[in-house]
Amino acid sequence: GENGAILSQFTDHLVPWYTETSPTTETLYSVAMTSTAGGTAVGAGGTILNRVSDQPWEVETSPTTNTLYAVSVISDCSVAVGDHGAITSRCHGQPWQVETSPTTRTLYSVAMASDAFGKAVGKDGVILSRADGQPWQVETSPTTRTLYSVIIVQGDGYWAVGEGGTILHYPFYGPDHDTWQILASPTDETLYSVSGPHCCKWAVGVCGMILNNDSETGAWQIEAFPLCNRLYLPVILRSAPQHLSKSRSICPW
Repeated sequence: GENGAILSQFTDHLVPWYTETSPTTETLYSVAMTSTAGGTAVGAGGTILNRVSDQPWEVETSPTTNTLYAVSVISDCSVAVGDHGAITSRCHGQPWQVETSPTTRTLYSVAMASDAFGKAVGKDGVILSRADGQPWQVETSPTTRTLYSVIIVQGDGYWAVGEGGTILHYPFYGPDHDTWQILASPTDETLYSVSGPHCCKWAVGVCGMILNNDSETGAWQIEAFPLCNRLYLPVILRSAPQHLSKSRSICPW
């Protein structure tokens, strides 16, 4: 969070959150943990932090000064995206490097299926795709609304959410496979994040908006408005949602 804040909690949600020592005062926007002991965080001014084997967080040499809003880690490869279409990556222990981006629009989220396949989304509905390790390319997007979050659900496809309650699905199977589809949304409030496994996907957004996806019908429905604060990041632990983080506190369900 702001001023480099880093909070941690063990898997037992009854244990209080605690503050970790941070090596930066730059605002951090995203973190991806490879385990309970290691991960990567990114933020303002191209800041990149890394943690290995439960050691303290350390600042890494960043190849960009563009603010990075999201990072995805898969195997031993990390990809981060941000302002002006910035894409940076690191694989196999090599230094971070700038990748060629086909857009100058800000990218707010990235989801990697492997080091060779992934998608990124951002301003004005831009969607980028990487396949077979080839350069990133702009995909045809069914919306011009800004997209703030994208995830990959194994055996299902990619999901993205954003401005005006926009919900997109890129199914791996079925008659509409491998194309982005706009789904019916029960809200026109902006959605900032989507997360969850195949059985129980969740999206959160403006004014405490929480949506869940019915795994049987495929329909999205409003779950709750617990309080009127923006929710930015749903945290899904294993197969069932335990709690959701918001801008100022944690809401246990």
